Amino acid sequence: MSSAQRKDDAILRAEGVAKEYSDGESVLRVLACVDIDVRRGEALAVTGKSGTGKSTLLHLLGLIDSPTSGTILFEGADFAGASAEERARIRNRKFGFVFQAYHLVAELTALENVLLPAMMVGVLDWRRVASGRRTRALSLLDEVGLADRAGHRPSRLSGGERQRVAIARALVNEPEVLFCDEPTGNLDEATSEAIHQLLGRLQKEHGVTQVIVTHDRDLADQADRVVKIEAGRIRPQDGAPAHARTGAEG
Repeated sequence: MSSAQRKDDAILRAEGVAKEYSDGESVLRVLACVDIDVRRGEALAVTGKSGTGKSTLLHLLGLIDSPTSGTILFEGADFAGASAEERARIRNRKFGFVFQAYHLVAELTALENVLLPAMMVGVLDWRRVASGRRTRALSLLDEVGLADRAGHRPSRLSGGERQRVAIARALVNEPEVLFCDEPTGNLDEATSEAIHQLLGRLQKEHGVTQVIVTHDRDLADQADRVVKIEAGRIRPQDGAPAHARTGAEG
């Protein structure tokens, strides 16, 4: 695929992005002049050692944070300098997030946790969408294998079940991009494998673009494409996941 075709396929793009933090006396540069395209419908894995800027890049692409310099494009529009309100609106309506620490609300049931992003779309819209979103939330819990846990609070769920609730929550508003930051980091090997399979199936069935920051080699190998960050920069050549390498060699 030519570079022009890749740009046409990009739903997200970072151009010349840098991120620095200052404590008043010194400056820490976490990312330096990063260029990356995220293609519509793909699963992109971002790998690298701890402290190299993986999560920072995810936060910038997901409009959680703003770059010190450079451009963040979503569907062709530049959000690098957007207001906090505008970034929040796009995050809630267009993006879904899954983190290593599940961030479930302890006082709410699994179903209520899944419904939270739908409620945040707007109080004025809630009565109109409540019935449909509740149906979708129940359907998503069924899809992630937790239909019988809808009324359980997080304290009654295992780590893997909490992460599956978090994935269902991330999908309730039908996002165009799903961001996952170390989604298997707190899980044992067997549970991690179940999450790998779930993310792969959801991508195929929902067509949601995925950006996955991970140390998990098996999860990275499942992706369509792998990039590696070293010292705040994208490695010059994109890596290919194991299944792609095996197919090419065969």
